[in-house]
Order: sequence, then C-alpha cells, then structure tokens
Amino acid sequence: MKKLSFVLIFSLLCSRAAAQVSDPENPDLDPNNYQVENIYFHVGTYYGLSQPVATDLKKISISGPMDHDVAKTYEAIFKEAIERRGLKQYLENDFLVTDLFPESYTHGKSVFIVYKYDDVIEEYLALKERKKELMVAGNYSGAARHALAASFGQFLSYTDERIEEYIGRNGTNN
Repeated sequence: MKKLSFVLIFSLLCSRAAAQVSDPENPDLDPNNYQVENIYFHVGTYYGLSQPVATDLKKISISGPMDHDVAKTYEAIFKEAIERRGLKQYLENDFLVTDLFPESYTHGKSVFIVYKYDDVIEEYLALKERKKELMVAGNYSGAARHALAASFGQFLSYTDERIEEYIGRNGTNN
C-alpha cells in the first residue's frame, strides 16, 4: 500500500497535465496510452484531476477519452482512487458533443466524469437531453447551438474568453 501511495503521489507530481478534454493536442492524453504498463501514470493523473472537484473549485473534471474496453479496465481502479476524496465518477460512453471540442476527439470513446454532488451529474445529463431535444426539433443550429456549447463551457467552469476561443476553433463555421 505504501508503494502504491508513493507511486500515485510521484505520478501526480511528475505528470505535465491532468487529463482534461480541453486539451486534445496534448500527446500525454493519447487514448492509445491507456495500457497496463501506464497504469500508475493514469491513476495518478486521474486522482490529480479530481482535486479541483474535491475542493469545490469545479463542478466536474473529465478524464481523457479512451476506448470503451479500456475504460472498463480502469473503472474500478479510478473509482477507488477518487472515493477516498468523497467523490463519484460517471462512465460516459456517449459524451456530450458540442462546438466546444472537436467531435473527432471523443467520438466513439469513453470518458470518466468526476463529480461530488448528485445534482451535478443530473445537470450534465440535462444538457445532453437539451441537445437531443434541439436536434429532434431541427433547431440545433445558429444561436441555439452556440448557447448549448457556451452552457457546457460554463458548466465546466471555463472562462467566457476560453469558451469563445474553443467554439471559434471547433464550431461549425470553421
């Protein structure tokens, strides 16, 4: 147990970036890196990305995207790591795609959502439902599409400037 704790702390200190969906260009977040030989790095990174949620700085944190079968392999290990902080996780196999991030980054992948309060995951699921309703009604375009992406960015605790930067880079007008 002491060795695992040391490795987790060492991995956390040595990692250059927490696995966040906001940085798809980061090579450390390559889904192909989720292999058993990298387990200490990924558990440490996952534990590190839970810190802002544990201290109520963010509502949620999101892991890097990974294949569904790989996510299942990590699920119990990740869960144990964050439960020590009183946090929960939600394995998302159908991530909410908006103009905030490139669709290709998460399409067909799984992510883990780390949260503290049950109403937070309900809020995330409500955003997904809102997108679905807009699409069914044929209204997922223009201002409505932008508003949904902006709402998701606010939910992720991004600044208005960062939200507009991401939407500008990944939006349908590009």
